[in-house]
Amino acid sequence: MSVGFVESGISNQMEISMNSRKEAMPRGVDLLHDPMLNKGTSFTEVERDVFRLRGLLPPRVNSQAEQVARALESLRCKDSDLERYIFMIALQDRDETLFYRLILDNLEEMVPIIYTPTVGRACQEYGHIFRRPRGLYISAEDNGHVAEILFNWPGTDVRVIVVLSETDLEEGRIYPPLARIREVSLKIAAAVAAIAYDQGLAATPKPADLASFIRAQVFEPSYRNYV
Repeated sequence: MSVGFVESGISNQMEISMNSRKEAMPRGVDLLHDPMLNKGTSFTEVERDVFRLRGLLPPRVNSQAEQVARALESLRCKDSDLERYIFMIALQDRDETLFYRLILDNLEEMVPIIYTPTVGRACQEYGHIFRRPRGLYISAEDNGHVAEILFNWPGTDVRVIVVLSETDLEEGRIYPPLARIREVSLKIAAAVAAIAYDQGLAATPKPADLASFIRAQVFEPSYRNYV
């Protein structure tokens, strides 16, 4: 069995705590360089003033739908699926929320680009298309250091845990089928949370419906208002 971890974009709870965190949020180019917070040209006029973004972005404010349409047009101009894959990875490095919105709104078109078969070619060409590190890299050379590597991960809000079955591995998958990822992740999260509550490790009261509570925390790739 293989287990992978994926850091979510903006937490659903950010909407609740945004006012108290507003002063701690990055500003200026630091905010634009944070892919989990960056909204590109979707920053409102007020947000541009509060976070010192005025002059750092084109003057027109775009909706997320306009950004999706523009990104999709650029993607379709690429000559090969590998180039389209590189485009998508660059978008993820720049604006995670837009990356996931583009995928969910165009799933049938996106899956062959970000998943099988293109991801196999991307793995073969990895040394040539590498742009910046993402995620965790664990190899046989790290035997005896896996726990140390896991603690090197900077994120604390892990929302997806991917588990592969033996059948998935035999079929050469590196993830479960995309249609099952949320279902698998929710079941794992519910099982882990149940253990945490049973062992007294949870910091909050146990919800009456644990599965529904966890489902409500699933990341939704839509921009949030920061002010």
